Amino acid sequence: MDRHFLKRAWIWVTRIKYCRGFGVQSPNDYRFIRYVINEHWPYYKYEKLNKNIPEIDSATRRLCQLYFRIANHCQPELFIDIEPDNHAYTKYVKAGCRKTKAVRLDHIDTLDTKKSVIVARMDAYHTTSKAIEKMITVAGEGSVIILQGIYDTKEAKQVWKEAVEHERVGVSYDLYYCGLLHCVKRQFKKKYKVNF
Repeated sequence: MDRHFLKRAWIWVTRIKYCRGFGVQSPNDYRFIRYVINEHWPYYKYEKLNKNIPEIDSATRRLCQLYFRIANHCQPELFIDIEPDNHAYTKYVKAGCRKTKAVRLDHIDTLDTKKSVIVARMDAYHTTSKAIEKMITVAGEGSVIILQGIYDTKEAKQVWKEAVEHERVGVSYDLYYCGLLHCVKRQFKKKYKVNF
């Protein structure tokens, strides 16, 4: 048994009470958890994408499939990525929404994104809090910002904590492997832990 399996099993067991939207009162949040984050049925493009991108490991493929479902749900105009050279994420997002245009994070200043629905992939251990705050500020209503590695370091945990508290983040989803920040107007901020 490899240690990654044991770690995944431990994370799953410690988060068992957060499975599939149990205890979530908001119908929209429940649907997002149940049918986007934790959808287990194979989507129409998974098989083709798995054949076209065979070189990625199972953990990355799992995240790629999550990004596919998020793109399919949000139908974003832009996918903003920290490392666009990692084509796997971009291919999965574009398969989820064909109209999505992929853009590098460092080109964000040249775009007018204020009213655009975006999906952005960043990481909590390399990206600065300032860059994450800027992304949250420019994201349009309904956008989803994904922060990977939110538990990798003490600093990453702090970056995640600060991002969750941003005034434009209405709902946050802590999946352990990554965190999702949903830019929606809410009277009360909602924070969910999800067993992903």
